[in-house]
Amino acid sequence: MDYWMKIVYRSSWLIITAGWLCLDATASSVDDFRYFRNEVPTFAKEIENATVPVGREATLSCVIYNLGNFKVAWVRVDTQTILTIDDVVITRSQRISVRHMTDASVDYPYYLHHPHQQHPHNHHQKNKSFLLQSPPAVEVSTVQPETPHRRPSSGSIHKTWQLIIRDVQSSDAGLYMCQLNTEPMTSHTAYLSVTVPPDIVDSESSGDVMVTEGQNTTLRCSATGHPLPVITWRREDGRPIQNHALTVEGSVLHLTRIPRQHIGAYLCIASNGVPPSVSKRFMLRVQFPPSVTATNQLVGARQGDINITLECHCESFPKPVVYWLRHSTGDVVVNGVKHREEKRETNHYKVSMQLVFLHLEREDFMAYQCVCRNTLGIADSVVRLYQIHPVADDGNEVYSEADQQDGLGGGKEQLSSTWDAEKSKDESSTKRLAVNKHASAKTQLAVGGRSSSAVDISSWFLSTLCILVSMTKTR
Repeated sequence: MDYWMKIVYRSSWLIITAGWLCLDATASSVDDFRYFRNEVPTFAKEIENATVPVGREATLSCVIYNLGNFKVAWVRVDTQTILTIDDVVITRSQRISVRHMTDASVDYPYYLHHPHQQHPHNHHQKNKSFLLQSPPAVEVSTVQPETPHRRPSSGSIHKTWQLIIRDVQSSDAGLYMCQLNTEPMTSHTAYLSVTVPPDIVDSESSGDVMVTEGQNTTLRCSATGHPLPVITWRREDGRPIQNHALTVEGSVLHLTRIPRQHIGAYLCIASNGVPPSVSKRFMLRVQFPPSVTATNQLVGARQGDINITLECHCESFPKPVVYWLRHSTGDVVVNGVKHREEKRETNHYKVSMQLVFLHLEREDFMAYQCVCRNTLGIADSVVRLYQIHPVADDGNEVYSEADQQDGLGGGKEQLSSTWDAEKSKDESSTKRLAVNKHASAKTQLAVGGRSSSAVDISSWFLSTLCILVSMTKTR
């Protein structure tokens, strides 16, 4: 019974095949039929190269026409590693997978070719044999055969095999091959490029730098990434670096004869078109001894004025210690109910220091010394606070009894007083002098032609009279 069943089965198969061949003869020539009987898979199009950022997912697609019972394999070319065969993943990497899809409607452009007729855009690899399974001797397909010179119909079946690499690493970059186990072996290749955002290598870069004013120094910044990052230098405060340039390119920044104005933060910025760009901050410190300048060396005020300020500016690095002294005694001025000290850093090496008098009293009028000190030296400047007296209708200053007893100045020292420059351009500056303590009455010196006292007139008259008497006796 089994013997007869086999005969019936084979007879039926021959009848079906003969009928199909008769139908096919009306649509194809004898040459087409011969080619169809020997038809092998072909690549429907080139595999596109892929560029993927590190950490993302990469997909390489291989589209094959008339695969039949042939097998598709993905191979890493540089390591000669078989990644997948058909639906089976060979590599141990858990990040690699394969999937395939069948599309019977896509009509691709004419890239199809017979394996013995090389297409100008196709690349065959005949000497790499990774697959072991051979195709059947004769395969009968229900798909209408196409010659190498015909465009496949829209009903042709294409299979797309995709190699998927998850969490792409920079080591995944390279050449990948989609291979068919035809005879001879055929394949297409594609390149996977992995872009890596820039990263600054701290071990190969400089750190913060401290130099003495006038010296030279070099800052280095090393970065990795793909493509290779471009390194740009700029100052954090936006000021020019050197030669009036706001930015400088290159991994090395040379600074020569560094002035104090170059103190501050410098930024090394690495970018390669793959976000995000990264930067490293370098602090350049320039050491120099302190220097002090007073905003106004003479400050005039009236007794009873409030919030009168003396100000000095100190430049120093390292950061200085600043304080005020009474110039005549050397005593340190401390904060209290009468005055307070204030200081404000305007940049990395400048300090503004103020001495504020909350309510001026007569004994506050004197010279004060602003002092700036650091480890490299000390500097100071003197500010003189003088008293402005009320002015009478006749243009003379009005002095109180206490002023006259003290010699017209705040205290027994000699103090300079000036008129307002805008209001008295034609008047000379006045100078106050202490009167001789043995005189019977104190005198006042006129400023710009003021009248002397009666005592001075009497003294002049007596002196003149004595001279005349002497001249008469001589005759």
